Amino acid sequence: MKSFLKSPGFQKYFRNTIWFVLEKVVRLVLGVFIGAWVARYLGPEEYGILGFAISFVSIFSAFTTLGIDWVAVRNLIVAPSQKNEIMGTSFVLRFFGTVFLLLLVWGALYLTSATKFEKSIVMVIAFGQVFTSYSVIDYYFRAEVKAKRYTEVNLSSFIVASVANIAFILLRLPLIWFAVVVTIENIVKIYFFVFFYSKETGTRFWQNFFLYRFFSFDTAISLLKDSWPILISGLITAFYMKIDQVLVKEILGNQALGYYSIAVRISEAWFFLSISITESLYPAILNAKKLSVDLYHSRLQKMYQILILIAVLIAIFMSFAAKPIIIGLYGDMYAETVGILIIYIWSNVFMFLDGGSWKWHVTENLQRIAIFRLLLGVILNLFLSILFIKLYGLMSVAYATLISYAFATYFGNLLVKKTRQNFKLQSLAIINVFNIKSYLQ
Repeated sequence: MKSFLKSPGFQKYFRNTIWFVLEKVVRLVLGVFIGAWVARYLGPEEYGILGFAISFVSIFSAFTTLGIDWVAVRNLIVAPSQKNEIMGTSFVLRFFGTVFLLLLVWGALYLTSATKFEKSIVMVIAFGQVFTSYSVIDYYFRAEVKAKRYTEVNLSSFIVASVANIAFILLRLPLIWFAVVVTIENIVKIYFFVFFYSKETGTRFWQNFFLYRFFSFDTAISLLKDSWPILISGLITAFYMKIDQVLVKEILGNQALGYYSIAVRISEAWFFLSISITESLYPAILNAKKLSVDLYHSRLQKMYQILILIAVLIAIFMSFAAKPIIIGLYGDMYAETVGILIIYIWSNVFMFLDGGSWKWHVTENLQRIAIFRLLLGVILNLFLSILFIKLYGLMSVAYATLISYAFATYFGNLLVKKTRQNFKLQSLAIINVFNIKSYLQ
């Protein structure tokens, strides 16, 4: 064990994980306080408009990557000699993906009741996505297991965006400037990504702004062929997680969405823990499958237990701390958020579980079933929300989200024979979540 812990391989991946977690923790802490300050300044009505714009653009956000992220990283690891073609082609594909996103967002806005001002806020945020094309440089850092660079870029851009938010508050600027912050953050990312990439590869700084010159039609076909299922999954997941906020705005208005958005953002701020755990434990689960089915299931169940335990502890804590956190950070004007957060935070139990469950579906090559369940979850969420929102208000939307997440992640596994084994493992994880001995077996 000592030799393993001291091995270069372990040290490399351990440091990589630490940098990844560090970035998420800093974002969580700073994001909560800066976000609360922005929410106080704008008030529920305008904060609801900003929340609507972010959520609306997020529904189509999968087009900014086209699902090629991990496909490109895999190809860089397998064929590092094709680095320029992979990154240049990814850049061009992502650029046209963001242009397509702009067109989709602009067209879809006419299906909503958004005013001209609200549409302008949405389009400003959507325009900021065009600059994310240069994030393809991050593929190189991922392939080289250099999360430190990724962390430095993301933290630097996030800090600049946070400073911009504070400056705009102190200058008493109108809402549209807070939408421009998205563009500012992405432009800063471009600079740091290109700077660090030039430093790592010994190439000239300005040369790396012209990645499109390495575009390869054959490489584009290869990337899109492998990435389209991920793109479809990303679109469905984004729609699933954001449509409730668009629905609240359409039926109850911007102020109600302002209250609801706070609960959603606080809940989603914890998702990085689920990602960190699943990414760390997944290799051990894959290795176990090669050795024994029983060992594979045992490790999978333990991963589920860890995910559920952490999510439950967070939910219990937030249920008791919701009122002082909301009133203390956001003020009395957001008091209505307290009840929503107490309900919504429990959906994290199923969202954490879904992080591990998706890995199982990939391992078993059952992604299509997972996508089908997500679609059913979307339909259930919409049905329950529309049915009860006018009668019971915002609380019904939080309950609808909780129920639909529970179905899509857990109960939905009963519908198909191939996924019932997963339901069994998840059930055992829920039963044994507080059984300390089970973690040690």
